[in-house]
Amino acid sequence: MSTFTKDKTYSMTTLNKQRLILAISAPALIIAACIIITFCNIFKQHSSELSIGILCDLLVLSPLIYYFIIRKSTISKLTVLRVFTLGLFVASIVLTKQHNTILEFIKTWVAPLLEIALVTFIIWKFYQVRLINKNKNHFDFLIHARLILASVLGNKKVANIIASEIAMFYYLFNKKYKNNFLQFTSHKENGIIIVLYTFLFICLLETLVMHFVFALWNTTAAWIFSGLSAYTCLQLLAHIRAIYSRPILITQKQVILRNGLLGGDVELDISNINNIELSSKDVVSKSAISMAFLKVIENHNTVIYLKEEVIITKAFGIKKTAKIILANIDESKMFLDSINGKIK
Repeated sequence: MSTFTKDKTYSMTTLNKQRLILAISAPALIIAACIIITFCNIFKQHSSELSIGILCDLLVLSPLIYYFIIRKSTISKLTVLRVFTLGLFVASIVLTKQHNTILEFIKTWVAPLLEIALVTFIIWKFYQVRLINKNKNHFDFLIHARLILASVLGNKKVANIIASEIAMFYYLFNKKYKNNFLQFTSHKENGIIIVLYTFLFICLLETLVMHFVFALWNTTAAWIFSGLSAYTCLQLLAHIRAIYSRPILITQKQVILRNGLLGGDVELDISNINNIELSSKDVVSKSAISMAFLKVIENHNTVIYLKEEVIITKAFGIKKTAKIILANIDESKMFLDSINGKIK
């Protein structure tokens, strides 16, 4: 990367941070001012007139100023809805019921319509992505879900968590996509599928037994426990199905390492690979991250040493930085030969 490109990237990042700080500060000051006004005596004397003004500040002025600040930045324009929602929440607290007829109308009709529009927009984006990638060589629903939700919500951490939940249902009912890349599995030689199905059976059995135990004490608690346990079972089943649906791929310039939904995934540039060892020995290093979901059971057989650090996305979008990656790859010798061939 040239010095000009680095300087340009740095300036854009700095500009986005400055705009984000300003975008958060401006609505926050307006909201704080509106809250302070409601405690003043003048508001109590002219509450009917001032309530309309405060409502306009919270629901119109605050989102509008936020929009004008972020419109030329990379921040998602849809984050304006968060400012509007926050303003609506504050308005419903600080304005008394006798002076918020307009507020009640907005809460009853406008807010639900905005929610429906947002959900419809997200579904449409997913549908578009599926159509675009239907006939392509490689499609990963989880990756695209993270990107779409991050652009819509404006927060990568929240987007990653929600994407993981949506992907769970997706992989429960969708089959594996075909691709023309060289692919490798990670479950045939270590027997992890049998172990995970055993855990799933134990979890289901425990849910059934504990439901009757809790029911003797409290029926509501029994159903809450059963619901949480059933959801955990669905997550585990989705992870098993995703292991089949998300194989390890070697493309022309990248290695895509994946292990279901709960293990993690990362895209590596082949040029960033320094060395690969076929070894199951423990690597004692803070920069060594395993792609396994259950480290005790899923022993690695391949160690990938990188020139530069990469970010591995683990379960629920948790980010981990690694310079050494520990993975279990079936036919690891063929994997090593394929990478060496690409490097040469």
